[in-house]
Amino acid sequence: MKNQKFAVVGHPIGHTLSPFVHKLLFEIAGISAIYTVVDILPENFESEFSRLTKELDGFNVTIPYKTQAARLAERLVGKAELCGAVNTIKTDDEITGYTTDPAGFIKALEQAEISAAGDVLLLGAGGVSRTIAYELASFGVKLTIAVRPSGLEKAKLLVSDLAVDCPELPVSVILLEEITGDYDLLINGTSSGMYPNVDEMPVSAEVLRRCRTVFDAVYNPVDTKLLRTASELGLKTANGLAMLVWQAAASQELWLGIQPFNRENVAAVIAAAAEELNRRFG
Repeated sequence: MKNQKFAVVGHPIGHTLSPFVHKLLFEIAGISAIYTVVDILPENFESEFSRLTKELDGFNVTIPYKTQAARLAERLVGKAELCGAVNTIKTDDEITGYTTDPAGFIKALEQAEISAAGDVLLLGAGGVSRTIAYELASFGVKLTIAVRPSGLEKAKLLVSDLAVDCPELPVSVILLEEITGDYDLLINGTSSGMYPNVDEMPVSAEVLRRCRTVFDAVYNPVDTKLLRTASELGLKTANGLAMLVWQAAASQELWLGIQPFNRENVAAVIAAAAEELNRRFG
């Protein structure tokens, strides 16, 4: 049988762990497949997207192209249509966009025994944050989105879209320097702290002291400065590696049309991925 071909696209993308994760997941599923990395410059994304839909059986989309990929897909399904962000493309009779990030996010919280409830502070308004915001709407939270001045326009657009699509969700926008009050859950949906900028932290320790739990969507490093600081303050934390692996498993189930993954075999992949990150980046 001919190998199926998949990839992850983004920019910059040299740090990605996706090929390692997908190789292990394909082995669990018993599938012979090739999974590569495609780094695309912003000015080339549209033409490269078209090319890849002809050459691959499917591909993942990461920073900064999730919303652009949603616009280029011929059809959006489920939560991808709702939030306008895509991380999984399936190339069959038509180019279909999905987002498996919500499933990965919730599974990661569950694994860490963290509840999506109460007052939630979401940092950033990009593709990952947008997807998470829409997912949080079904949990009855009160959401505050905090951004840099450069992200204010994007955040206001997100709030406007949420008001239409999820009118039951109380949501507001503030600048990062305006954060006050207490929060049940802080979520970092930005790339702050991602390798190689490992000394960055999106908010100060003073902000963390007013939070009960912290989730960081960044997975490289597994233990970001944000999470280390939160742990030192006695907060319950969850990292983005579990989200990465669970969303990858969900992507494969969409591509392959089978459901071979469970809590046990995915946990083994998460553990192996953590070891691989430590081996690569120390």
